[in-house]
Amino acid sequence: MIGTPQELKKQARDLHKVIVPKKVIDQATSLLNESAIHYMVENDTIILARNDLKESMMKLLQNDIDILTTAPIELSLEEIFLDATGKED
Repeated sequence: MIGTPQELKKQARDLHKVIVPKKVIDQATSLLNESAIHYMVENDTIILARNDLKESMMKLLQNDIDILTTAPIELSLEEIFLDATGKED
């Protein structure tokens, strides 16, 4: 990524990573493509656009794709989704 520290910080806030097992990357990306969800794959990590996070996570979960988010483990999925909307605590 190229940009000022402020731009990079904003870009980082606008992205959320979903790590899926390597063996299901193809299955997950196929599902996300069908759903027209914005994402990129980097080092076996699916990086979802923040505004697509809730829908994307639900689609992956419904299709039995294990996900691991960068959010703290103690947060519930509901709290992760709320955090993903960009609203402050």
